[in-house]
Amino acid sequence: MGRVLAAIVVAALVAATTPHAPAGADARSDRASLLVRIAELSDRLATSEAEVVAAQFRTQAVVDRLTESRQRLRERAVVAYMSGGRIAGMGHGAPAAYLEVATAKEEALIGGYRAAARAARDERQAAETATTEHRRLAAEMERIRTNLEATIAADDARRAEELRRADEARARAQAARAAELADARGRARADAGPGGYKPSPLDPDALVPRHKKATERQMQLMKQWPFGPLPPGTALPPGLRATGARVEGLASWYGPGFDGRPTASGAIYDQEAFTVASKELPLGTFLVVSRGAARVLLLVNDRGPYIEGRVLDLSHAAAVALGITGVAPVTAEVVAPG
Repeated sequence: MGRVLAAIVVAALVAATTPHAPAGADARSDRASLLVRIAELSDRLATSEAEVVAAQFRTQAVVDRLTESRQRLRERAVVAYMSGGRIAGMGHGAPAAYLEVATAKEEALIGGYRAAARAARDERQAAETATTEHRRLAAEMERIRTNLEATIAADDARRAEELRRADEARARAQAARAAELADARGRARADAGPGGYKPSPLDPDALVPRHKKATERQMQLMKQWPFGPLPPGTALPPGLRATGARVEGLASWYGPGFDGRPTASGAIYDQEAFTVASKELPLGTFLVVSRGAARVLLLVNDRGPYIEGRVLDLSHAAAVALGITGVAPVTAEVVAPG
């Protein structure tokens, strides 16, 4: 019964704390919370199922005792009938002590029957309670799994929307760059006069592939400076100085679906590199991002996040270093070489 009552309390707590995702809640965090609840419910279901089986065995045991007690009462009734009615039929000449013992045995027999009947009733009720609770836990599990599927669908839709916005932002940047290059070529032609035009350094025909060049340049920068986790409470790495500029607010992280795609800087995104996306900070900015005692040096190489209320979008490696699994408040300090 103790385990049954515990299971009832747990189910009530689970029902009371079932998540209702608020508007703008991070889907990754919701999914992690639901997975934890599913794991907890799986354990409770196993315990509940064992309790149902145990209750059924206990019920059968007391029913067997009740049947035995009932049979003994029947046998005693037959003896009493054949003796002319209970103990009195045995004769008034029997010793008083014998009569007292016989009466006590009869009362004990009747009392045992009644106790067995109560125990059978109680165990049947316990088995019914355990079965009902098991069904409730199973229904709760199914509901949470359905909720998990909904959050996964919402997360997929959110990622698709982020990809779309990122692609639009890159397309705008590429269009602006194309216009700039076209304008530069036009000015170069005008300055050179007829027949005197030579490709400008800004002409795409005079450049190596942009993404390869940007990726190699970023990799070289990553080797030159100690991007990654910084020891808590220590000064900035040698060669870096604080600028006094700070950014505070909510940070999220991105990785799956973006890994291997071009960033706004042109470098190919590596979710295990120590980088960060910002809507406002210039590309190439060095940031020391802090959360509690954890600090990490990051390079701004992309634009985002495209969700209201967030200021930074961390790479997966940066999120792990800061202990962020969903969305969390951070403080970022702009630093610079020199």
